[in-house]
Amino acid sequence: MLLVLTAFAVNTPLNVQFTMNSGKASAVTAFRDDSSVVWISVPEICSRAEIKTVWAAERRKLLLYFAGKDIQLIESNPYLYSDGKLADMGASPVMVKGEMYLQAKSAALLLSLISGKVMEFDPVKNTIVSSTDKNKVVVTSAVRDTSKVIRKVSVEEKKNGTMLSIFLPDSLVYDFTYFKPQLNINVVNGRISTSEIRRDSPLGLVNEIDAVQFAENGQISVILSDKAMAPEVRFKSSPYRIEVVIRGNAIYSDEKAAADSAKIDSVRPQTSVQPENKAPSRIKTIILDPGHGGKDPGAVNKKLKAYEKDAVLSLGLLAAKKIEELNPGVKVKLTRDTDVFIPLGERAKVANKADGDLFISIHLNSIKGNATKQASVTGHCVYFLDVARNDEARAVAALENAALEFEEKPEVSEDVSNVDFILKSSELNLYRNESEDFAIMIEKAMTENIKDYTAYRGGVDQAGFYVLRGPEMPSVLIEAGFVCNPTEARLLFNPSTQEKIASAIAVSVGKFREKYENKTSPR
Repeated sequence: MLLVLTAFAVNTPLNVQFTMNSGKASAVTAFRDDSSVVWISVPEICSRAEIKTVWAAERRKLLLYFAGKDIQLIESNPYLYSDGKLADMGASPVMVKGEMYLQAKSAALLLSLISGKVMEFDPVKNTIVSSTDKNKVVVTSAVRDTSKVIRKVSVEEKKNGTMLSIFLPDSLVYDFTYFKPQLNINVVNGRISTSEIRRDSPLGLVNEIDAVQFAENGQISVILSDKAMAPEVRFKSSPYRIEVVIRGNAIYSDEKAAADSAKIDSVRPQTSVQPENKAPSRIKTIILDPGHGGKDPGAVNKKLKAYEKDAVLSLGLLAAKKIEELNPGVKVKLTRDTDVFIPLGERAKVANKADGDLFISIHLNSIKGNATKQASVTGHCVYFLDVARNDEARAVAALENAALEFEEKPEVSEDVSNVDFILKSSELNLYRNESEDFAIMIEKAMTENIKDYTAYRGGVDQAGFYVLRGPEMPSVLIEAGFVCNPTEARLLFNPSTQEKIASAIAVSVGKFREKYENKTSPR
């Protein structure tokens, strides 16, 4: 068995030849990341080796079956689990376009189990080959320090559900099963302090938490409310933890909205005339955030004296008018309606204080380079909050996060491009899917409305925008076009183009309401 990796440029696909014992070679997808680490597609390796695979989407787990054996690989977890034994791969699998990839050294370990021979990665020759001086596969079982015990869980109520976090002493392998209303989380080689984990008092959508210690593994059982939907279970690092996101169904959302309304009414002055009892719209407050402002000009086209802060303000004002016109009963709150500077963290506070249902931050894009390069880029893109998957998305986030430089006392003291920083926001887990869905709606509407500058760019992407980290609601960031491109800059400041962009935003709000108000609300 031989895996040959030919040289290539950073972030471009590798030409990989995977040769089985039969001598027949076939191509396998791989790539090298920014750190020159080689990543190899697991499903394609398995396909060439004629190994059956099953992707358990809700568990984020890939199962491999061959020769009476089974192997489990879990996204974001560095341990390979095979026939009751653990092996530390040194790096977690990642998902790229819906497919699992392993670092080359980790792939060598997997190939060792598949072939029955010890396979090693040669970084000089970029090959994975069988070792000639070894005759058996060595898989070191992970031996756990029994002093490391799972002692802490936290349960937090959020606007549209409940977040359960199980804090781990190490990067442990886990599995889970869910049969309504019980979720069982099994931690391989896990030691649990059952007395510290158990809870019998309901909170949010969690009714009860129990724990059992078996000889080798530990199990945590969570009894969910009958108003809970199927939970989402994920592994997170910094700190190591298992996060369980539990969303409420329509009944729960209605009851919580009514309870929140009652709290507000209890502090309002009572009048002798009671208002007519009408069912409130679930999505009724839209937060529009024109980026930059005041001393922060945003991206600038110096030749045209075109400032991002001016274009996005007029866009925001126009979009606010369009949203209220096309969506009766909806009110819009702007984070700024004049040329003033608003710190990034304050924008989220405005949104949350207004009890917003959707947060839309409006921006213009730009790139560095000579005039020819700047004039070559064109088009729009809509982003939601998550870890950036490419250099382009990282660059856009860095451009917008640069607004922190204008703050006298920035609230953030960490590197906002850091992955752990991005994932520290619990709201990311609760609203990510709705945010991505809303971003898709806006991008589609903009593409349909604007035919002038969509030749090269366009689409939906994700990145670590600081302004999207704080809002407790589905949130997106629109890059409406490139102000560095002189032709596009003129369009972006043109009332006719702004009308089309604003209409696309307003139509998208309507589509989002149509989808979520009659189903499970993101609130």
